[in-house]
Order: sequence, then structure tokens, then C-alpha cells
Amino acid sequence: MDSEQKKLWGDAALTGWNAYIDNQAIQVLSVQESDRVRKDLARRKELDRILVPRFVCTDKNDGLRTKSHPLPVKASSRLVAPGFQDRANLEGTLKRDSPTGSRLSQHLLFAIAAWNHLWTLISADVKSAFLKGDPYVDRELYLTKTKEKMSPPLPIGPGQLCRVLKGIFGLSDAPRQWWLRLSRSMRSHGWRRSIIDAASWFFWEIVDGVDRLAGMIVAHVDDLLFTGNSKAEQSLRAIGAELGFGSLDVGSFTWCGKHIRRAEDHTIRLSMTAYHTNLTEVVIAKHRKSNPEDALDKFELKQLRALLGSLQWLVAQIRFDMSFCVSSLQGENPPTIGTLIRANAAVREFKRTGNFELVFRPIDYMSAGICIVSDAALGNVKLNGSAVGSPTERVYSQACYFCLLCEDTMLQGKQGSFNILDARSHRIPQVCRSTYSAETLAAEEAMDVGQLFRGMIAMVRVKDLTEKEADAASNAISMVTVVDAKDVHDKGNSDTSSFGSQKSLAFSIAWMRSVLRRPNTALKWTATENMWVDAGTKEMDLSHLRKIMEMGSWCITYSPQFVKQVFKARTAKPLVKSSTCVEFPE
Repeated sequence: MDSEQKKLWGDAALTGWNAYIDNQAIQVLSVQESDRVRKDLARRKELDRILVPRFVCTDKNDGLRTKSHPLPVKASSRLVAPGFQDRANLEGTLKRDSPTGSRLSQHLLFAIAAWNHLWTLISADVKSAFLKGDPYVDRELYLTKTKEKMSPPLPIGPGQLCRVLKGIFGLSDAPRQWWLRLSRSMRSHGWRRSIIDAASWFFWEIVDGVDRLAGMIVAHVDDLLFTGNSKAEQSLRAIGAELGFGSLDVGSFTWCGKHIRRAEDHTIRLSMTAYHTNLTEVVIAKHRKSNPEDALDKFELKQLRALLGSLQWLVAQIRFDMSFCVSSLQGENPPTIGTLIRANAAVREFKRTGNFELVFRPIDYMSAGICIVSDAALGNVKLNGSAVGSPTERVYSQACYFCLLCEDTMLQGKQGSFNILDARSHRIPQVCRSTYSAETLAAEEAMDVGQLFRGMIAMVRVKDLTEKEADAASNAISMVTVVDAKDVHDKGNSDTSSFGSQKSLAFSIAWMRSVLRRPNTALKWTATENMWVDAGTKEMDLSHLRKIMEMGSWCITYSPQFVKQVFKARTAKPLVKSSTCVEFPE
């Protein structure tokens, strides 16, 4: 750092230090008291209770800055303790699990917000959240001065120690201490925690003698995502007054890397344009490109891992259309120069479609149903998930499902609108000996996910779900699983003891049949020409998948509007043969 940067992050370090003092997270001991503590710890042979912290310096605008949007440096310095050296952590006596809101819960919140267009959509973050947990009762930890060659200094004198009073940044149990504190505050303000996702809460009010959902909150550590009516919003702001919100944005904001906005048509739209823009291809030396089978060196491997991590983050957030491509690239082990070339091709395709939006449309979740569209491709990936290899290596199969919250008309075989609640593309963990086997195992997983969403939607329809009521409330939600494998459809809807040539599928089919005996549950078939999630199982043109996702509308039965168009084979071949990503033209 130059002198100007040192001052910038040094001032930020002082701000970070004051946050520790203001929240009574540490206690600065006098020189005499510090000396007494050192002698006592030495006598007990526990000097490892004194930790050497450091300031982690970051630029909060780094991920949002682009050439067209040149944001200034926003310096942040956070004091972090080396929790991996904490004796209690090493001994395994700490409870460290800390729930964060799942993607499923986030999408449920967006679906609820889209339907209730008069409700407010808010992003809020709690300032210095970890420092606001409850004080420790029996933990004994101390901080000493930082190593000034590596970090800004602590404003304490020589020989002084600081006693740790709360779960500060870096300690393994700090996230849990914060979650416990947040949960207590939510409960005291009338919010009820989800029984499925412990980082999600619901707010209820009585309307005409009936409990009605009035708001929902999903927490990702100290970032809160909220939708609700005016009464729920008042409660949120009361929580902010208690815990101390650092910021509160309404209607349009960035939350956990995603730009979220409520559009004029009442839809909720998620995009990551800046993230796409900042993707950078890995530079490959010209002489290396001519030998695509060569192994990567350590530097190239590090760059590839970072790049695939960035692509996977996009897939996990909104880019479900690119899931097979990234899944296969991650499975190429050991990676080669060819892997790098294919990864760069994927980067170009991500950037070409960087304005992609995941849209949640106004659909009444009180009357909507669930549609799970499932597909599988037989023998097209290797054990590690890679689609590159000889036919004798690619003996594993890829499965994909999309879970949709849809209008009831779609479940009846007519055209209807939907919201994507979840999607996944992955290798089936066992070798399938037939297409029937692969399609059956894919459908089994898809149906299992559908049952989970049944429970989640039941929770927003009924306030108190007892053991008996939970089953009835879930069964009241219509659920249809859609496949394009006729034999899977026929055997799933049959009660005979015929399970096909692979007898071990008897357990999967028996479970599927048990689910299909529930009320409002069905397994339906659609023509392969009408199947759109197959692009999540193999390399193919993504236009059809993207078209259906963009429309947010589909018909299970045949309709010319939803049938794939026939594309002529590409005349330009990819630079490196791949069944995953094509080389897109510049």
C-alpha cells in the first residue's frame, strides 16, 4: 500500500475498532491487569488463550465497479481473531452451526412479494452484527496487538491485552451467537421461525377472525430480506431500532450479490449484470493452446478454480440455464488446457447473456400448485461429472429438474404461468443401465423436492401446523411431476409388481407410488419435443430453455407454442471438442 492507501484503510481500522468498543465486545485491560493475566495463563500453561488478531482490509465497491460505473474506493477494515487457534474450537466443544436463508426460502419470498404487489420489498443489514450477540459466560479469550507489518495497528499501549466478551469476527461460534441473538429479537417482535428453514420467519395477523400471512423475512447472516404489509414493516423497523440497521433499501437494491427490483408490472426481477461484466477469461499462452491435453500448472489451476467458482455462484443464484455446462467443467479432473479453453468459452456465453433476469410473476400462492419438470440423459458423463471423455468412460447419467410454483390451469394441461422455485443439474450417483433407470431416479429426486416445497407452501397458508394438520395442508396443494419417459409414467401410475429390468428400482418406484396415492398428486407425461429442461442434462442449444424461462409460461400437453424449433447443425466447430460448452463466435 502507498501512504494514501495506508491512511484510507487505517482510518477504516479505527472505525472498526470503535465498533468493538461501542458494542462492548471487548474490554481493554490495564498494563498491570494484562501482566497479571499473562502470568496466570503461563502458570496454567494456557498462553494459547491470547490470540493475535489482524485487520482484514477490503474495498466494498470492488464487486460493483465496472468501466461504465467507476465507483470510488469504499474502504473497510474489520478486526478478525484467528478462531482456528481457539482452544475450544480445537477441542471440538463449540456448537458452530449457524443457519442462513436457503435459496428455496428466498424464492418463496419473491413469489409472495410478486403476488402481494402492495407489500414493501426491503433489504436491511445489521451494522456490526457479530458484536451484538449475548456476552460470553464461561469463555476466556484475549487479544494482543496486531503484527503491524501485515495489518493496521490496534490503538492500545505496549503490553496491553483486550478480553473478548462476545463472539467477535473470526471466532468459530460467532455466527451462531449472532443467529441466536437475531432469533430472540425476531421472536420478541412477533415473528415465527420456519420449521424447515431456521433463518426464515413469518409474520401473521388476524383478518376477519382468520390468521393471514402479513410478512416474511429471510436472513443471510446480517443481511435481511423482507416483504410484508405496513404492520409487518413497522415490526421490521422496530427490530432495526433494537439491533441497529446499517442500511435499509426499499424496492430496488443489491442483496447478496443480486440486484433485486420490483418492476412496474409488479414482477420481482433478479439480475447480476455487474457480476457478468466483471467476469474475465483466463489468459492462455499461444503455445499452450496448441496442446489442449496438457495438464495445468499451479498458476493456471488456481485461475481455473477461481473462474469456475465465479461461474458456479452465478448458476446457484439465477443462471439455471448454464447449469449443465458449469457442472461438467467442474467435473473435469485432472483439468487440462482444454478445460481452460472450454471455461473461457463459457465465460463468453455468460457475458453475451449478461442481462439475464430471473423473474417472479404475480401468482396467487394460496391457490397455486407445484409442477416439477424432470429429465435425464443416459451415459453422457464420467464418474467425476465431466462430459469430456470416451464413450467407455462416460457411463454415468445426468439428471435435471425445475420446480415451479404455477397456476392451477397449467396442472390441468392448459397453458399457465409459473415461477421457478428451484432447479438443479447433477450426475446421478449410480450407473444406470437404461434410459428408463436414469429417468426413474431423476423423477424420484424431483418428486422428493416437490414434497419439500409442498411443506414450505403449506407453512405460508396455515399458521399453526400440528402433526396431523401438516399432512393435510401439504396434500391440499396440487403437485404434478412431468417426465418425457413413457415407461416411467406407466410404471409409476401402475400398481402391478413389474419394475422393469433393473430390479433395484423397485424401492424407488414403490416410494413414488406411495406419494402418488396422496390427494392432488399426479405423474404426467409430455412429448420429448415439448420437454424444455433437457438442456440441463446435455450439451444442446439453450434457446428453447431460455425462451420458456423468459416467458414464465408453459403447457404440459402438446402446444406448438412450446415445442422446440429444429436447428441446423453448426457449421463452425468448437476449438476443442466438447460435449459441454461450444466455442461461441465473437
